[in-house]
Amino acid sequence: MTARDYFRSVLQLLTTSAVVTGQQITFDEQDVYVAYLKGSISLTDGSTLFFAQYVRIEGAGNDQIDRKKYRYHWQAPDGRTRCRWDNARHHPGLATFPDHIHVGPNEEAQQSGPADLWQVIGQIEKEI
Repeated sequence: MTARDYFRSVLQLLTTSAVVTGQQITFDEQDVYVAYLKGSISLTDGSTLFFAQYVRIEGAGNDQIDRKKYRYHWQAPDGRTRCRWDNARHHPGLATFPDHIHVGPNEEAQQSGPADLWQVIGQIEKEI
């Protein structure tokens, strides 16, 4: 898999999800196997998922996706945070450090394993 293949798989996810009504994505290919993706995804309930991820495709068959940095910020129509998954290194006390989730408008940080766009869209599909 190349970075472009990964980008195509992201587009496929978003065009086939029943909760996605539109998207704007910037794809910055930095190398055949490295890219930065950033965008916003409009959802059926009026909320928006903002995301950014720096990915490196690795492994013997180039099939392992290493998300060096990621942020998936799900925002309600009124601007309040619903959830934000990220791996910013600002909660070292959590067992899943650096991966974590911020929940609700108070953005309470909680333990969470590594996240990807497929998991986040899946969670949103369950909640909408």
